[in-house]
Amino acid sequence: MAAPGKRTLETIDLLRLLSALAVLAYHYGSAFGRLPDPHLAGWARTPLPDGWLALSWCGWIGVELFFVISGCVIAGSARGTSAGVFVGRRAARLFPAAWICASLSLAALLLAGAQGPLLAEWLGAMALSPVGPWIDGVYWTLGVEIAFYALVAALLAWRRVESLEPLGFALAGVSLAYWLVVASGSLPAAWVWPRLADLLLLTHGGFFALGIFIRAALDKGMTRRRLLAVALCLVPVGIEIIAHAVRSARELGIAATPLAPMAIFALGVAAMLAANRLQPLLARRLRPGWAMAAGLATYPLYLLHQAAGTAVIAGLVRAGMPAPFAALLTGAAMLALALLIAATAEPWLRARLVRAGSALLRFRPAPIFVREHAER
Repeated sequence: MAAPGKRTLETIDLLRLLSALAVLAYHYGSAFGRLPDPHLAGWARTPLPDGWLALSWCGWIGVELFFVISGCVIAGSARGTSAGVFVGRRAARLFPAAWICASLSLAALLLAGAQGPLLAEWLGAMALSPVGPWIDGVYWTLGVEIAFYALVAALLAWRRVESLEPLGFALAGVSLAYWLVVASGSLPAAWVWPRLADLLLLTHGGFFALGIFIRAALDKGMTRRRLLAVALCLVPVGIEIIAHAVRSARELGIAATPLAPMAIFALGVAAMLAANRLQPLLARRLRPGWAMAAGLATYPLYLLHQAAGTAVIAGLVRAGMPAPFAALLTGAAMLALALLIAATAEPWLRARLVRAGSALLRFRPAPIFVREHAER
């Protein structure tokens, strides 16, 4: 049996894929027709059917689930390792797909005649710049992920740890304090730069903390202390989801409540907590390796679908294809391309990146666990 920190949980991989598809549905079904696109500002946008908007407007909740999944996965993969090995694994996971997808997005936008400082945005994405500019807006989440990884690496450098639960309490407490101050209205709107709040994990720290405690419960059992920790995390998490839902509904020009995204999020968290019980059922029903392949494809799908995908949709609509067919066709193509990248181009580039880094630093490369859950 695999070590607890390295075991594969099909529930997590499938939830990762469903979360990515939810974000894709939001961008194609809601944002495509209603929100401005700086790259294609001169192109006529064809709104999709209102029914699509009603079903997809809250798909952004997939990003919040990504952060919980990340906390859960890192709490397992960082256990008992060193800071250097941890950082090497994260770099080898993040950069290859980002380089491939940023380059494909740049090509798609150039072919579509997109506007804007595309070269600077491409360089920002290639470098995983924490503040942009990026060739695709979804890269904003990678800076948040890297900030979380930096905290974990600092903790590992300070001492070898077997649990990230103390870090989870710190993240939940700081995020709770931030959101209570914001909700009270006592913090001037211009006092905190939103991107700085993101990078300090004030906005989303509760999500990572929730993932940490979920992983502890899966590996060691749910105790009263961990149950209270989960409840603590749910306070800043709930406030952030409500704030995001209100802002999203206002931007899309629709009347909607936070109930739908909160329900989807609750179902995702429940599925994660039940991952051990679902594992035997999924192992019997799924072909070996299928869930892992889907999980590995999630990261390139997430990075590719928005800028490149909307450029393709806009081009197909401009060529005369009905918008619903263009969106469905593009979504299927993006998923197929992501699976291909995850199976071929990404591991090829990762192997060469690890080899080059090892030669540069003159040490034997730390093993990159193929079966380790893919990070977004």
